[in-house]
Amino acid sequence: MNESTTLSHASDTENQLFVGKRFYHPKLLAAYSILANLPLAFFLYGLNVYRRGSFWMGRIILLLSALAIIGMSIAFAMGAKGFGIPWTLFSIVVGIGLMKAEKSGYQRAIANGGTPAKWWPPLMFIVADILAISLIEWFFAPSE
Repeated sequence: MNESTTLSHASDTENQLFVGKRFYHPKLLAAYSILANLPLAFFLYGLNVYRRGSFWMGRIILLLSALAIIGMSIAFAMGAKGFGIPWTLFSIVVGIGLMKAEKSGYQRAIANGGTPAKWWPPLMFIVADILAISLIEWFFAPSE
């Protein structure tokens, strides 16, 4: 087997690795970080990492961000308020950094057969989370 056949086989294997998998665009990660919440952006990033083949790192990111999402949801349901300007600035900086860090991996995945993921399913998750928090607050809020 010569070198060009080996390189061609490796390229075909990489192309097959991403076929049929959906990847979230880096700008979408930044938008969710800035406009929604940071743990959700990291969850979507973890999905991208996992789908690119870094199974353990992707699982760790997914687990930690899922725990953060659950923790934030519980805190808000128990009456915690938003984090204010410092948290917003932090989310902007991290969102931009996440966008830059994910750019090359995303482009490689799409170039090798991956498809861009739709933007609206995470938004539906946010809406469902807000509704759940509102229902919990309504049922468990002390009546005045």
